[in-house]
Amino acid sequence: MAFTSNSPKLSDNLAELAVTQVEKLRQLLVLLEKERVALVNAEIQEILSLSEKKAELMTELQSLAQRQSQYDIDSPSNPLELQASPDGSLQSLLDKVRTLSKECMDKNQINGRLVGSAKSSVLAALEVVRNDNVSQLYSNTGICEHEQGKKSLGTA
Repeated sequence: MAFTSNSPKLSDNLAELAVTQVEKLRQLLVLLEKERVALVNAEIQEILSLSEKKAELMTELQSLAQRQSQYDIDSPSNPLELQASPDGSLQSLLDKVRTLSKECMDKNQINGRLVGSAKSSVLAALEVVRNDNVSQLYSNTGICEHEQGKKSLGTA
């Protein structure tokens, strides 16, 4: 694609794209915080609901990033003069996109660690349940029986 440095339409399009990215990234930050709270509180339905919304936002953000990549803004020979506007608003918007993207990645990693920790706990609990020695002590009703006398030891 051939660009000319005197093309305000291109920088306008890029600015509009960046504004949309900032909006979507802010929505993602709020969603990631809600996800963290739901993970900490083990709110399964909320986690599932947020996961769907998160997937939608991620798809939208990937599409926006692909559109932005068409402008090749990181190239040293970039025909768009990002600082062309007196207030540097386009460069400021692009910097905001980068900052928010980093924040989202950081929060998503934190949530990923929470998921990993929860998964480890569940797997450890399953190992206890699968252990034949332990499973002989508990019935499906929660009544605990000792093998030798088959006396009821109480409920779990």
